[in-house]
Amino acid sequence: MSLRGQYRHLTLRHERHLLDGTRPALEPGEAQFSSFYLPSLPAGEYSLRIDQTVKPPKNDPRHKDSPAQKAPTAERKFEVIAPEWALGAAVDAGVSPGDEGDESAVVLSVFPAPGHTAPSFATLAHMVLRDPQMPWVRRVSEEDPEPGKSVIPWFALLVFTAEELALSEEEDDSYFKPFGAKISDTLGWDTLAGIVRNIKDTAKDEDTGKDKDRLANFIPKANPLDIAAKTKASVIAVPTSLFTKIFVKQGENTCDVTPFRFMSHVRTVATEGMMSAEFAEEDVESGKVGTATFSIVVSHRLGPTNVDVPTPVLAHLVSLQGIDKQSSSKLDGKNHVLMKSLYSWTYTTLPPDSVDIRTSLRHLGSVEEGGLSVLRTDLRDGNSTKNKGYSTNVDISDIITKRQEDGYTLTRHRTVTGEQTAAIYRGPLVPTYVKHPLPNGILIQSNFGTDLEILDPNLGLMDISYASAWNLGKTLALSDRSFTSALARLRTSIPSQALNKARQNVFQQLRTRANNTTSAQTTYMPQAELTSDILDVVTALNSLNDSVHTYGTATSTNRWRRREPLDEIEASDLSSLNSPHIASEMESLTLEFAASSALAVNGKPYNFHAVPVNTDYAKVQEWILNKLQLDGIPAHYLLPDPSHLPLETLRFFHIDANWTEAFIDGALSLANHSVDNPAKDFARTAIKEMLNRHLTTPTKDNYIQQMPVYGCLLRSQLLVQFPDLTIGATFQEKVHFNSNGEPVPETPKAPILVQRKLATDIMLILFDRAPPALTSLTFTLPAHQQTFIAATRFLPPTSGEVENRVEIFHKRIYATGEQNLDPKPPHEERIKPIVESTYKTSDLFDWDARTLKIEAYAKLVHKTLKDNMPTSPMEQYQEEGPKAAVFALQLNEPIYTLVIRTQSSSSSSSDEWQVLGSSPSFEFHPRRRVGAASKSDSAVPVPPLPEPCPARSFPAIKLMSGKHGSEVVDWVDVLPKKKQVVVIRPKPLTLHLSHKNNNNAGNKAPEPTAQPEFTITISPIRNPPADFIPTNRPIPSDLVFGIIIDPRLGKWNYRLMRIEIQVKIGEIDDPDHNTLPPDNNDDEEKDRPLLRSNSQDNAPPPVMLSNLRFNVLRSYDTKLGFLNLTVVPRTSFGVNMETLNEASFLLPMVDIVPWKIPKGRRFQSKVGVTSFMRLVDADKELVFRHDGIVYMGCE
Repeated sequence: MSLRGQYRHLTLRHERHLLDGTRPALEPGEAQFSSFYLPSLPAGEYSLRIDQTVKPPKNDPRHKDSPAQKAPTAERKFEVIAPEWALGAAVDAGVSPGDEGDESAVVLSVFPAPGHTAPSFATLAHMVLRDPQMPWVRRVSEEDPEPGKSVIPWFALLVFTAEELALSEEEDDSYFKPFGAKISDTLGWDTLAGIVRNIKDTAKDEDTGKDKDRLANFIPKANPLDIAAKTKASVIAVPTSLFTKIFVKQGENTCDVTPFRFMSHVRTVATEGMMSAEFAEEDVESGKVGTATFSIVVSHRLGPTNVDVPTPVLAHLVSLQGIDKQSSSKLDGKNHVLMKSLYSWTYTTLPPDSVDIRTSLRHLGSVEEGGLSVLRTDLRDGNSTKNKGYSTNVDISDIITKRQEDGYTLTRHRTVTGEQTAAIYRGPLVPTYVKHPLPNGILIQSNFGTDLEILDPNLGLMDISYASAWNLGKTLALSDRSFTSALARLRTSIPSQALNKARQNVFQQLRTRANNTTSAQTTYMPQAELTSDILDVVTALNSLNDSVHTYGTATSTNRWRRREPLDEIEASDLSSLNSPHIASEMESLTLEFAASSALAVNGKPYNFHAVPVNTDYAKVQEWILNKLQLDGIPAHYLLPDPSHLPLETLRFFHIDANWTEAFIDGALSLANHSVDNPAKDFARTAIKEMLNRHLTTPTKDNYIQQMPVYGCLLRSQLLVQFPDLTIGATFQEKVHFNSNGEPVPETPKAPILVQRKLATDIMLILFDRAPPALTSLTFTLPAHQQTFIAATRFLPPTSGEVENRVEIFHKRIYATGEQNLDPKPPHEERIKPIVESTYKTSDLFDWDARTLKIEAYAKLVHKTLKDNMPTSPMEQYQEEGPKAAVFALQLNEPIYTLVIRTQSSSSSSSDEWQVLGSSPSFEFHPRRRVGAASKSDSAVPVPPLPEPCPARSFPAIKLMSGKHGSEVVDWVDVLPKKKQVVVIRPKPLTLHLSHKNNNNAGNKAPEPTAQPEFTITISPIRNPPADFIPTNRPIPSDLVFGIIIDPRLGKWNYRLMRIEIQVKIGEIDDPDHNTLPPDNNDDEEKDRPLLRSNSQDNAPPPVMLSNLRFNVLRSYDTKLGFLNLTVVPRTSFGVNMETLNEASFLLPMVDIVPWKIPKGRRFQSKVGVTSFMRLVDADKELVFRHDGIVYMGCE
């Protein structure tokens, strides 16, 4: 199985090496260089033809004289496809928004990075391509100057200033605008590939009327497929004078692209410690396992000279197709030459003595400059309260500082009841070691995240770290459909199997006692007992409606009450979860079936490299292991305060295992359909126990699953410049002892568990060991993303000379043709230059064109190595001529490495950032542990099983049709009469609330002196919906009081203190409320009671629908004939109207006055609404009165 795309690919690849007994082809830091990497077939069209002739064998007496037979010729045409008009880029390359994990993105990185800086005249820009064959997939020259030694690439990287590519307005209009081309940010012109060949100078000479023809175009015509697909392309117009200096050798009259064979090469690098490790070769038979191969293209052109201020430059990867062997005479009279741009970006060149890579690395490793510290807000000038403890006598500022040192930050928090307050929070990355599990016996297994909120007694603030982690785990789990489905199936199957097994055990005991036998084969449930219980089943079905009514139905008075467990368990209950006989076995049986689900087909505990018995468990385990290594955790949870990670810093941290355990518990809390008490959620406990078993079971020898306990965050522009910055870690050697007391070396572990980019300039690195076990870290420029320089230094002329000189330190380059040097020279010797020489600038550079004289430079490097490399005990440089790989090694700038040591052998003291402390491996701590009975278990002993009942027999019940005159069962006698169940749905009936002097219109906010407006709806839950409240229903009704706040009220500061609603109550036989005759239309507007006076008898209280910041209270005024409903905030301060949208509630099970209203007629009932407000900055209470009308009618 491929590991690409796996979050834990580093540890999984390491485990695969252990299990297969393999090793990466290259050790960390090693690289192999090649001058080219040819594809099997270059891009283009091919024709495959097969001719077959069949000759009879000579020893065949029957056919030896037969003539040879020729089979029909088979011919097939095919095309090798490769990019021709553009190269795609990964995210880290900084231009294309594609996925950095998308292998179709050819460009891995560029240097200098887009928008970044580099020294001007020393730096050679370069590109790193993921495809090692890409520079050679097309042929651009029929000439092969060095067969088998070098190959000409089909593109070259060139650097331009803005002045060199800028065109005049007249040239823009003449060259490109007639063809619909549009200019880009890099001064290229975007158009279609099918149009490129037709681009020319369309301007006319005013005197002759002929085309001026100032633009040369050597770009080949696009193929029909690109034309039909409307493939996009980009071109640039290069000044002819510059084009001639780059492509026409002095004294020659044709264009020559052969020197560019030295500017592209291939590197195979060890990927350990790089972001590219995810794409490492996995095929052992390839001989390159654990490595990645890249092609690199280097520019031979420098930035502008004599730069005093930062200056932008443009880099273009141009195609060389159509240029070779073009006559220079074709350039006569031309101002520009059109070239195809495959990829482009901009960067800024800096004056001499600017900040460079070496300075950046030194800053990162400096404690004094603030580059190196722990992950928290920097505390300077003696503000630290180290060793002061948590005494209540400490000043509040010291307590706050102490919390900051522990990684906490203040955050806004809303309580369950709606109040806004402050709280403290920190993520899983903490500057100090946090004990796991939490002290005072606090175990993390909860059904609500609020259970994990911890009050800080010194600050009086709530610590919501673990509650936030729990809720985040639940949220991310819900967002992953495959994980949620697998968890639901797993949490259903394991308890179901355990429950069935527990029932079987109970009934086996009963049957064993009944038959006076101890046979293990006793029937679980005999057929006789099954048939004898049919009548009980029918009786249970008969009582189903009553039992459902007891616990709540659509019209029940108890449907808003949560079902509570029965206080007493009937003695005959032997099969439900409430039975003590079942409950006493559920925990152990759940663990037993969870253990069987957590196996591989080989009978061992499941791991990623094995085939699982239960794919649902495999999915759950892999998801959890990824999350324990912080997969998918949003960055603002990891870094709640931006000040914890300033620019250009390296921050170290411990991982709070309590946070990650709370996160996983939140995820595992899903699909809990059986128990309310987390302590009895045996399925969740069993899954955690299986995970603990996986974390402690060796995969190979003494190697167990590595879990992160320590790490660092790097924030630096170095990650943008070098996306594959190589991270290395060294650890103390640990020796194990076998049963005989003999030392056994520790099985090698993966040095880095996670290497993940949070942003283009932020990298997260996790380790499974903390200092002092972690002894050092190294940050090294990657072997395939190093910088290239034209020379060591540019020197002024010496005395007696007028020409500048260039100094070059010739490196020792070993080219023996062997995999390894034997004996290997000492490191000090290998990094020492073999020769330090100075040369005339004109010998190696074209100063006017700012280009290297590529061939002369490459030959000089080869000759110097040939003359100076040692030949004893063996010839250490055996190349016969200049090579692209050798030339690239010479142009490489020295490789810089930042080394951070976490422990000194000469001193036991440590710097502040070294946060020493023990970090044990991760382990879940469920609320209930298997094998340890809780107090509640010991307090409620399991009663003995009752004596088994003899089997009962009943006559069979015949159910037959009455048409045949046979026996008919009257089901009305068996089942209670069916109750009328009405499915009712709401349709709002709006009260038209009005007040005087309200002249507001549109979205204009009401004046502070005006009355606030509400939208009040009183809706019956009814199907089908109607625009009135029915008065002829035989059952009580539910009324929804919808209170919607006018959003314009949020524009000024009201606090809602309460809302009072008065509904008129009475009886139909009350005076003045008799039924009206049908022809009396005027009396329809008379005010009548809506609810009956007896509505207060046994009616459940009103409840809020969703806004739990309020309570709704009910009272009756029988003298005045009103039902008073008061919506009251839970806080005495009131509720700010800016945060309030609605305050709706339900008034259940009320009796509507049964007015006999003719169809089509409506009676009215007035409803009064009084709102009590206060301004935020005032204590004076404002009272506003509203009146509305509710309509009643008959269905």
